[in-house]
Amino acid sequence: MTSTSVVTRRHHNSSAPRGGVARRRGNPLRPDRDGDLVMDSSAASARGRGKIRKSRGSDSTGRDVGARPSRGGINTTRLQKEIIRHVLPCDAVMRAAPAGPRSGQQTEFKVTGWTNSKASDSNDGGVSSLIIFLEKKASMRTGPSRRTIKIKKSRVDGQDLFVTLNALDADALQKVNGFHFAGSQTPLSIVRLAGGNASETQPGPDKEKTLAMLKSVLERRYNPEMKLLNLSALGADQALRDANVFGKTSTTSKFFPALMVVLEQQFKSGKERNEAVESVTLARNELASITAVTTLAQTLPLLKNLDLSDNLLPDIAALEPWRRKFQHLDHLILTNNPIEQTSDYAIEILKWYPRLRILNATQVRTDEEAARGTSTAIVALPFPIKTASFQDEGQIAENFIRTFFIGFDSDRATLASHYYDNASDFSLSINTAA
Repeated sequence: MTSTSVVTRRHHNSSAPRGGVARRRGNPLRPDRDGDLVMDSSAASARGRGKIRKSRGSDSTGRDVGARPSRGGINTTRLQKEIIRHVLPCDAVMRAAPAGPRSGQQTEFKVTGWTNSKASDSNDGGVSSLIIFLEKKASMRTGPSRRTIKIKKSRVDGQDLFVTLNALDADALQKVNGFHFAGSQTPLSIVRLAGGNASETQPGPDKEKTLAMLKSVLERRYNPEMKLLNLSALGADQALRDANVFGKTSTTSKFFPALMVVLEQQFKSGKERNEAVESVTLARNELASITAVTTLAQTLPLLKNLDLSDNLLPDIAALEPWRRKFQHLDHLILTNNPIEQTSDYAIEILKWYPRLRILNATQVRTDEEAARGTSTAIVALPFPIKTASFQDEGQIAENFIRTFFIGFDSDRATLASHYYDNASDFSLSINTAA
């Protein structure tokens, strides 16, 4: 080291203790302007001024390997240690460099310039496609490591998308600023917001009132015996209506992410949280996409049962942000959603969730297949999984059933001649117990 600074208290005993480092001619220890002791490095700087030398490392004893010893046989690293140990016991304070972002910290960004893209015609306005785009482009700009960047939370407020990710990945996402998304003529504007995550700021009076309201919602809607968090029909919740939570777009988009933050704060660890909440229902919330509730996957990644019935989910794309998110999901309910009328949505759902056993109250995998996380049952689905529907015009089905069972039990020959003739080609048998 050429100019190490040591902060010290004034010592009245001018004589060095026995065994200490003797002061040589040339005064290698001299005070600077602030009165701190500094090592005189004029000779070293004269030999290597303007050069950056490579570190030579150290051996098993901690000595600087290859360092040129001083006249007294002590190299500069050893000399520094001796000074701290003998001259300044218990009084040395090392000046540490300011710490960088830690892996546990999160940073929030505001993204604009994406609403006029070709993806805006999708059900969620292109939000899920934009998030995938940002993650992919940011991951390509992490240097040689090429680590995968994931956006932890997202919410939409008007034409602004707010995303939260690990603080260590913030610089990589910032480099995507100015890119064009999905044919948009307007470049993306990605702005880092000051203050970090909202959960890290100190709550004021208004925030404390909001936090108390959110806590009461969780307390009223949590069933500890069933380990169920009932978040159905939130728009009809009187406490939320009194607080005008859904009166404005800005408060609506912030509500669910804030609710998840409060839920996280109620538990000491993620393990404790996942053990306490195994089931969540979001039924009857008029959800046309899961954009507003996507943070559920980050808060409860080990969720086992999820109810999305009686919403407005139109197709599989509306669920894209949760693709392969809930890897322990056992039961999913999508009844009374337009998605039921689309073809092959159930096959795609089974690909996303390898441990899914029950879809819309119908078993789609055996217990063994679900435990192994296999997908063998995907090709065995004979028809799309839809809600039970029975319409009997003119009591045709009722009369058939009444006649059929009586004839089947008493006179099958007459029954066969009644329903089959010489023009009959085949018979269809359905296993109703499947």
